[in-house]
Amino acid sequence: MNEQEQFEGEAVDANNAIAELLRDYKRWKSAKTMTVHNCPSPFTSLDLLPLPTCRPSQPCCGIFAIPTELKQTACSQIDSARDMASLSRTCRFMAEFLEDFRYHEVAVRSPAGLASLCRGLSSVKVDRLGRTRAERLRVLTISWMTTASLPRTRSDLNWVLSRVPNVRHLSVDIPVSDLEGNAAISVPVTRQIPLDHLQSLSSLTTTATLVRRLRSPVPSLTCLAVDMVYPLDAAVLTEISRTFGQTLEKLRLVRAFHNRHSYSWQSPARVCDALLAPRLEHLELWDRATMEDTGLDSTDLVADNSPLHMHASAGVPALRTLMWAPAWRGASSTNTKRFKIVMRTYRAHLLAILEPIALAICVSDTHAYLAWSKEDRTRHKAPSLVEVTSEMWEKCL
Repeated sequence: MNEQEQFEGEAVDANNAIAELLRDYKRWKSAKTMTVHNCPSPFTSLDLLPLPTCRPSQPCCGIFAIPTELKQTACSQIDSARDMASLSRTCRFMAEFLEDFRYHEVAVRSPAGLASLCRGLSSVKVDRLGRTRAERLRVLTISWMTTASLPRTRSDLNWVLSRVPNVRHLSVDIPVSDLEGNAAISVPVTRQIPLDHLQSLSSLTTTATLVRRLRSPVPSLTCLAVDMVYPLDAAVLTEISRTFGQTLEKLRLVRAFHNRHSYSWQSPARVCDALLAPRLEHLELWDRATMEDTGLDSTDLVADNSPLHMHASAGVPALRTLMWAPAWRGASSTNTKRFKIVMRTYRAHLLAILEPIALAICVSDTHAYLAWSKEDRTRHKAPSLVEVTSEMWEKCL
């Protein structure tokens, strides 16, 4: 028997098993409903019958003819929230059944979508465990780039965040004009986004502009990712330390270099010096150039700055891993000789300043030059470019 015949035989066996399962279920269902106690006489007036004390049972045809376990398995394979919503609108019974599968992960991609989410969370519908939609929500993403905001965008955002106490992963990336209206960016920032009541929130992804609009610390937050950080804007790092410094364990910054002068502040040691996060263990810096110059010829020699060299690690005493993707990482394939010179210079400085630490200078999302230092001041480095994996980090640490 070849592989094709074996596969077809297994498929036939599976179909036969499902068909037999359905027949058994239908026989059990029919046997259960054959004897009906206290059945009213055909001549009994409808006005004398008691009102039903529960909702009607589900129909016994189509998808509702199969066991609940199979229906749950089938519905759990629906990844698209749009498909789930469309399916729930087919009938009342389907809407009730799918309520258990909805509003666990929600992605909002427009101001109108945010307003729609407000209406959805206002519903009093509950799942089998008695949880409302707002109580079930665990992952919430609010992100769009359009500037066509609605008048109620800011109030809608505050309303949604005030109704999702159990959310664990939150991502907010919207234009600041949607929060400030016509106010100029230079106007002192008024914090408009409350997060302190989100007691289950463990990770947050947002932008440098929105970080300044967070009202108060979140006790449970351990992971933070911030986009659009300008190297010369030290106030952003100050806000991160003030709001999340006491609980933060993992931090990812996406930095944008918009002029040649900013490359004089590209060393990760400057970020460590500006942070005050005693529990921070993992730091990632992903740099990108917004111009043709990538800063390869603008080396930031932090070793020449004695105060920085001595105190850079004071604010992050628990730091164990540093992953840095410099803006000039593309030179690893176009200007290999210069790339290796600059890379080795930064590697020596960072190992000396932040030891003990595991350091990865990335050339892509998955490959990096790896090195590490230990408390006895011994230093090690991988002989060539390596693929960065979780096992590799554990080996270094």
